[in-house]
Amino acid sequence: MRLDSRHFIPCDPRVFWDLLEDPAFLASSDSLSGVLREILEDTPGAGRDGRRLLRVRWTSQRDLPGVVKRVLGSDHLSYELQQHMDDEAMHLHWHIVPPISPDRFKGGGEFWVEPVPGGCQRRVTGEIEVKLRLVGGRIEKMLAAEISKGHEKGAQAAARWLNSRGPRHS
Repeated sequence: MRLDSRHFIPCDPRVFWDLLEDPAFLASSDSLSGVLREILEDTPGAGRDGRRLLRVRWTSQRDLPGVVKRVLGSDHLSYELQQHMDDEAMHLHWHIVPPISPDRFKGGGEFWVEPVPGGCQRRVTGEIEVKLRLVGGRIEKMLAAEISKGHEKGAQAAARWLNSRGPRHS
């Protein structure tokens, strides 16, 4: 399943990119999005092409549908997200590492921030593929919806956060 989302953020692109590293903002955004985020690794130069490697475990706090719970063996969606980050270009490549059956679950794509009139645009593109007979398509749709909701809530959280801090943050 193809992913392609765009969100307007009312600030300079560099301000937004830097906000993605602010622990207070991340805690607020995660709370709004209903996820737990655990940084597993943040190593400059360890990623693809000498980029910074950021590995994060994401766990949704929403309960999974019954059939998906049985297939994944968990009540909540959880996965490792590996990001190969080019902080100067405000661009990263992302890859999902599933907790089970990596040959049946694939996900990856790109994330970047670019200037647009009045602020910046966050763009996320990628592909989610689940190769499980009978339920693969359903899980793909659920994952895509979960990722899209998270991006939408994250954009709303960024706009609120920036607005509450005044013009020096935009």
